[in-house]
Amino acid sequence: SSLLTTLGLRALAPSSPTPPNLSATFLISHFLFAYIFLSARGVKRHFKLDHNLAPREDVAKYGEAMVREGKLSRKQLDLVKRWEAAHANAVEDTASLWGVCCITMMVLAGKRL
Repeated sequence: SSLLTTLGLRALAPSSPTPPNLSATFLISHFLFAYIFLSARGVKRHFKLDHNLAPREDVAKYGEAMVREGKLSRKQLDLVKRWEAAHANAVEDTASLWGVCCITMMVLAGKRL
């Protein structure tokens, strides 16, 4: 019951305390999601596409060559490209999430903007 209320799936009773501030939890979980779980490094290492000299150019420079040589299938290369795009999108959204969460924490703490 309290988990559903915390997630906003059930209304609070009038006699219950105020809902918790989950801004810090969202910040930590987004950081872990964006920088650890969506990092393309592990996927590139799995497909042996990881080059330490130019890591940002791995897929563009070596991906097509690996497909031509038969070391990587087109489907696997597309997976790596999508994984990199998801990581880039999550990292781009981090600044706006930090701003919104920090403002929310300040407002809930009673600070004036």
